[in-house]
Amino acid sequence: MLAENNIAVRAAVSGPYRFGLGTRSRVPVRKRMLASIRGLGWLAAVLLLAFTATVRADDEPKFDAAALEFFEKEVRPILAERCYECHSATTAEP
Repeated sequence: MLAENNIAVRAAVSGPYRFGLGTRSRVPVRKRMLASIRGLGWLAAVLLLAFTATVRADDEPKFDAAALEFFEKEVRPILAERCYECHSATTAEP
């Protein structure tokens, strides 16, 4: 009896519907691919935001004593002599 029912079902469901191929939507392949690409874009954006939200800056920059001494003796005098006159907070904007 079971074999007869199985044959009847196979005869009733034939062609592309037999293998489930006819159950897909009638949306063209190109539109489905664009939708999946858009979905991947959203996924990438969400992952990027999630990973960048976990990155944070250090509380204070860490300089060793030698680097700080070099800046104070070598760099700051040059900046004070050549740059602060035009590029300081007290200089008026043109």
